[in-house]
Amino acid sequence: MRWAGRRPTVARVRLASIDLGTNTVRLLVAEVTAGTAAWRTVHAEQRVTRLGEGLRASGTLGDAAAARTAAAVVAYVARARAAGAARVAVVATSAVREAANGRAFVTDLERAAGIAVRVISGRRRRASRSPASSRGSARCPAPSSPSTSAAARRNTSSRAMAC
Repeated sequence: MRWAGRRPTVARVRLASIDLGTNTVRLLVAEVTAGTAAWRTVHAEQRVTRLGEGLRASGTLGDAAAARTAAAVVAYVARARAAGAARVAVVATSAVREAANGRAFVTDLERAAGIAVRVISGRRRRASRSPASSRGSARCPAPSSPSTSAAARRNTSSRAMAC
């Protein structure tokens, strides 16, 4: 906190997370209060791109699916920056990790979006979604359940970046 006269002002920063799943690309822009676990959603959206379409049969990411996903990521990076995100983290999961051309896809995507893409392990992905990972760290939203609101479920994608 910084003091401006008698009233404290709290430093806040906007962060964005883009999660490339096998079927869906998710964007979360959140405002985080420095030095605390407090955060609020500024913007959240998702787009079904079916990146993993045909992966089992061919072992590779298809050109059309890769193009759809890249277009979504490029648009989401622009939206995150327009929303004032100081940092944007992009993580990719199993489809990219398992595809024979996954590394080439990441290289092309990094060039197109102008941002680094981190491919996370299945273990890391599972840990970011487990109840144990959210205990002991208030920065991590609780995992979603069938009774969790849609907005709260969208917020869980931030765990890839924050936890």
